[in-house]
Amino acid sequence: MTPRQFEFVREYLQDNNATRAMVRAGYSARTANKHAWRLISHPQVRKLIDAALADRDCKVKVEATGMLESMASEARSELLTAREDLQAATRRLRFAVNTVRDIERLCAPVNSKPLAPKISPEPKPVALAAPEWRPISPQPAPMRFSGTMDPAYHPFSQD
Repeated sequence: MTPRQFEFVREYLQDNNATRAMVRAGYSARTANKHAWRLISHPQVRKLIDAALADRDCKVKVEATGMLESMASEARSELLTAREDLQAATRRLRFAVNTVRDIERLCAPVNSKPLAPKISPEPKPVALAAPEWRPISPQPAPMRFSGTMDPAYHPFSQD
């Protein structure tokens, strides 16, 4: 391979554009568009480009794996911190509730009412009496027609 071909490979790896890489590597700008595909399909050039791209992909994968591991580590530490904060808040709440209960117990002989009002349960619903049973009359009531429901009414009649 020639030094220009090595330079072409180096330039091609920057933006994956063969025409621009040829111009930057020192080839003629007038013929770069025509000859770029020939140079990129040259077996030695293609082999070098493929090896460089595979190496770059491997580095990107390693970097991505490292980033994911560090992000997972940060997330775990944040979860542990949040869990510890929740446990501390729960302990403080339990302490406050127990303190109020102790105060109520100590003040019970002095005061007849507790500090917190007692909530009584809701009253149970009373069963409703069954409605009185009456037999249905054997004959239905006669139907009455009024207005447009009158059988004698016809919309086109001249009456």
